[in-house]
Amino acid sequence: SVSAVNAQSDRVFPKEGRTLTGTSTKVSAEGITIETGGRDVEVPATNIKMVNFGNESREITTARRAISEERLNNALQILESIDTGQLDPPALAQDVDYLTAYCVVKMALSGERGTLDQATTTLTQFLETGSDSYHYAEAVELLGDLLLARGVYDQAEAQYQRLISTPWPGVQQIGRLKVGRMQELQEKYDEALKNYQAVQQVESSTAESRQAKLEAQVGEARCQAFKGDFQSGITSLNKMIVEESSTNGRLFGQIYNALGNCYMKADQPKQAINAFLHTDLLFYQDPEQHAEALFRLGELFNGMSKFEESAEAREKLKSRYGASPWAQR
Repeated sequence: SVSAVNAQSDRVFPKEGRTLTGTSTKVSAEGITIETGGRDVEVPATNIKMVNFGNESREITTARRAISEERLNNALQILESIDTGQLDPPALAQDVDYLTAYCVVKMALSGERGTLDQATTTLTQFLETGSDSYHYAEAVELLGDLLLARGVYDQAEAQYQRLISTPWPGVQQIGRLKVGRMQELQEKYDEALKNYQAVQQVESSTAESRQAKLEAQVGEARCQAFKGDFQSGITSLNKMIVEESSTNGRLFGQIYNALGNCYMKADQPKQAINAFLHTDLLFYQDPEQHAEALFRLGELFNGMSKFEESAEAREKLKSRYGASPWAQR
């Protein structure tokens, strides 16, 4: 019967375009080929939002949904109870391994569960066996994010450099953005500026590409400030605050932190505190940005002899982001 055939069909949900139902004939780091309606359709890895393999258990499908709704704790409980050795096709076993690693890493980064070291081990194990998974580029980026959180910027930069050598302009763009950030944290401002400018020149209008360009604009303003031209940094960041939407919490955390850094360079501690407080109280979605804001607030309040506020910021930093390089400083 038709329904029996469909019950076993694989489904690929692209980020752009309609859902494809059929039989996946090839899975690799490049993407998935699915035979549907008598023809082969190749979906590049960068355009895959989610996949359901026809024979996957209800648990796995439930875990996928939990992840897409950011309920990582629920997803991880389900995933950790699955024996991947029993799963077929191999691509499904790899999927479960990646989704498990993804949850472990994200929860370690947010300080919700586990350590950064444990997360690095889990992800490294996936990368050793998952070189033909359509999640491979994502996993490389995640490893970079972990190394960044541990403060090993040169090693993080090496992972992000690998993204620049992939065949996809969108992934190359993210790679350049993140390499720029690592160079900046290593005080290589001229190299960082080149990467930030390259990111903004990519011809693409996807939402992800636009976000990367905006974050590169913030990076450029920071580099200018660190090179001594804090006034142009302050001007361009204030312009972004007016022109962009503050619903973009990740971007606004970066803008206000950058502004805080510019004001510190300009020796205006009150304005700097005001900027970092915006990140702490309103735009704290990104752990890396939030940790930096708390560290700077601890320093700035201390410099103004506001010792109680300084201690409060440091306490919050240690309790929430104890593993962050900001907490170690």
